[in-house]
Amino acid sequence: MPAGTGKTVVGLHRAAYLAQQGHGRVLFVTFVRNLATVQCNLLRRLAPEASRRVDFRTVHAIAVRLLARHGPAPRVDPTAIRACYDRAWLTVGRQELRPVDPRPGYWREEVEYVIKGRGITTLPEYLAADRYGRRTPLRQEQRTAVWHYYREYEDLRRDRGLIDFADLLQLALRSAQSAPLTDPYAAVIIDEVQDLSLTGLRLLHALVGDRPNGLLLIGDVRQAVYPGGYRLADAGLQIRGGRSVVLKVNYRNSRAVLAAARRLLDGDVHDDIDGTALTDGDLVEPTRGEGEVIEVAVSSAGELDAALLAGVAAYGDLPATAVLCADNRSVEHYETLLRRAGLAVTNLDRYDGTPTTAIKVGTFAKGKGLEFTRVFLPGYDRTLRGARTGGLADPDRIRHATNELYVAMIRARDTLWLGRVTGEPKSPQLAMPKTASSNKSPYSLRP
Repeated sequence: MPAGTGKTVVGLHRAAYLAQQGHGRVLFVTFVRNLATVQCNLLRRLAPEASRRVDFRTVHAIAVRLLARHGPAPRVDPTAIRACYDRAWLTVGRQELRPVDPRPGYWREEVEYVIKGRGITTLPEYLAADRYGRRTPLRQEQRTAVWHYYREYEDLRRDRGLIDFADLLQLALRSAQSAPLTDPYAAVIIDEVQDLSLTGLRLLHALVGDRPNGLLLIGDVRQAVYPGGYRLADAGLQIRGGRSVVLKVNYRNSRAVLAAARRLLDGDVHDDIDGTALTDGDLVEPTRGEGEVIEVAVSSAGELDAALLAGVAAYGDLPATAVLCADNRSVEHYETLLRRAGLAVTNLDRYDGTPTTAIKVGTFAKGKGLEFTRVFLPGYDRTLRGARTGGLADPDRIRHATNELYVAMIRARDTLWLGRVTGEPKSPQLAMPKTASSNKSPYSLRP
């Protein structure tokens, strides 16, 4: 379902309705921890009594809860896991896989999301697998090289007694299948389903089984920020035949903001998890006013900082404003910049959805599911330009960077501020649509 159409609102109302029926607890799941907290507080304001019978959790929190029934749940050490991947890359992966993509992160994602995330356990299975969500084709010898890298990583991980997040979900799935919950959920609602791994979806399905109307899936494949997809049929789910609904009306974004986001997609085709193909032509029309998209181009990072401060100060309504960045390093920079300017700041990691007087700052991914009257994106084009390395895996890198930027752009209701440092040509996806405005002065919010 397209962005801004009220998908999460539908999920929250559904959760309240089911909780009020008194048939049992309802589980509302999302992939990002801060969003689960925000949604919980939203439901408390919407339906206080019903909210007491709804659990808001991430899929990994559910996995920990299931495993804790039989003793202390295993813990994931991300630093140690990363070290195992790095060692496996140096030992096995680098020589064989660099010709396709020299960056080990791409291959780590292949293992984490495509192999382990889909529960693939043998080389023949991997050789035959459709790599949904991955656009870089791999020949048989290249897949075999990936498998060697995966096996080396697994050996290192096991030797150190470690588990990773994919293992956590696999263990929880086995636990749910062998020892079902004594207090099963009456229904499971999954928001941002496009970001779950196949194992995560199977786990949540196992919690509710095939109970009529027991499972509600909400998502938009255009907003997927994690690589390596699947088909619902892979999880034994079928939603065709009147069991799916596509929302058609955008209630969030102004016309200018939505036009800019549509331009970013630029006719790209996305394969949905039900097997259908979606293009930007499937996007709905907005119902809000014209709004504005403001492009600021400056010659240095210092000028970009000054332009951002001037832009934020020109509006003054901090609670309705967010600054979103592509990475945590940039988040830290802009948090410091805003605080030194005397502005109140709340990091999205700590934002729980309750009203606050502070400006919100976080990554593109942490902005998922949220919305603000004004969104500032300083250095918005860096990740997308950096995705164009000339390597064979560029299509996957560009898709991932495009989706993340799209997610960030559509957080804006009325005003979207796009700041960039000149010096390199913009990617075609970043050309502004006719409905947007472009500033001549880097310190002015309007032409």
